[in-house]
Amino acid sequence: MTIYPNMSTRFFIYLIVLTIVAITGMVKYKKLTTPFRLLVALILITIISEVSSRFFAYRIRNSSPPYHFYAPIQLLLYAAIYFRLLKNARTKTFILYGTPVLVIFSMLNSIFLQDLYTFPSNSIITISFVLIVLSLLYFREMLQYPLQISLVRQSTFWFNCAVLVFFCTTFFIYCFYNYFLIYHIKTKLISTINYIMTIAYYSVLTFAMLTDNKSNGSKQ
Repeated sequence: MTIYPNMSTRFFIYLIVLTIVAITGMVKYKKLTTPFRLLVALILITIISEVSSRFFAYRIRNSSPPYHFYAPIQLLLYAAIYFRLLKNARTKTFILYGTPVLVIFSMLNSIFLQDLYTFPSNSIITISFVLIVLSLLYFREMLQYPLQISLVRQSTFWFNCAVLVFFCTTFFIYCFYNYFLIYHIKTKLISTINYIMTIAYYSVLTFAMLTDNKSNGSKQ
């Protein structure tokens, strides 16, 4: 999700990077493990969401509506990915029962707290926090159950690193972004940081997909 509202060169570059990830995933789809197949679906939905947001920005001068639908879908797909990756039964139970609760929270947020014309930062912050926790839990499992494969060749290592760094950044950015808007504080710096981290995130995901393979002996 981006926080630069207007069509720009930055957006086109971002869209190109997203498209590269999607093409990489689709070309390798048959060789990908289940978590990365889910990731391909998420990338395609992200492209649709971002293009829709630009359409709404052009038509009604507000890009927020698509994100209210994207947020719960994003949560469901990330939850499904980590449900496949993680081994711990209690963590899996948390994902299984906690995800519907968070989806309901996201929907209620869109109805009662931040309507369709307000960016759903509450949902994004909550989702980011949950993904930070899940990524840390997965790193713990990687230490508990090490694979006989170099880390640089483990697709899930790169995926998890990307998730942890990106959603840590997202969490802190959106905690302060609406505050900056309310008090008319310039957001150029945090928008730039968000943009750079977004491009880096999807670039790392591309590399992770390239290293992912059903026959690499991993648990995925």
